[in-house]
Amino acid sequence: MPSSRPSRTTSRLLRLVGMTLATILLVAAPRPSQAADIEVPVEVAVGPLALQGPGPLFRGVTLHPGVEVGLAAILDQAFIRRNIKRVPANMRAAAANMKEARIRPSIFIPSSFWLSPNLEGVGLIGVTWRPIGLALPLLDAGVRIRLEAGAVLTYAFIWSDLDQLPTTHFLRPGIDLVLRTEVPVTDSVAVHLGLAGSAYVPQRPGRSFLYIGGAEDLDDSIWAFGRIFLQV
Repeated sequence: MPSSRPSRTTSRLLRLVGMTLATILLVAAPRPSQAADIEVPVEVAVGPLALQGPGPLFRGVTLHPGVEVGLAAILDQAFIRRNIKRVPANMRAAAANMKEARIRPSIFIPSSFWLSPNLEGVGLIGVTWRPIGLALPLLDAGVRIRLEAGAVLTYAFIWSDLDQLPTTHFLRPGIDLVLRTEVPVTDSVAVHLGLAGSAYVPQRPGRSFLYIGGAEDLDDSIWAFGRIFLQV
């Protein structure tokens, strides 16, 4: 008979969700008796990326270059200790156990830009938003490694010299998975190296973003991007 106790993985995920909620409350719900304004350290990251993937967008193309940007509020242990009284009493233990949390300031700030000139017969200009995501730390021993997952929305204007790839306005929701390694250089500077993959609702080149095809359209559709990026 299976045990009714939650698995270790389930318990860890529940604890992570609880800590995240506590940290959001730390910023978003200050007590009336306290000053509403608090200072939060912010991380700004930028660097090059390279795109590749399946489908007609990448046939005969070595890679599509771009820029990966990031902007997040960093809530570390020192910040949490200074502001722990802002958290409701029943959530303080969860907040105190959190080592670090990152909060994106706005869903309107893009997570990456793509700018690929028409060097190999195909060019694109694109932008991706990541309105919601979750990060799971895998290693924290000077060098940090974490796994990030989230929902994304991507728009790209695509043009080419190829008959099989007409001008396309690609607009699709999707999911994103990122494995990120962070190497500190100084107390305020770090280098990030990431491997990521995104999967979208397929869209055929030349078709409106309102068109939804079937499984038979997959080989001739744009539906996934793989990327590697470096940020400072």
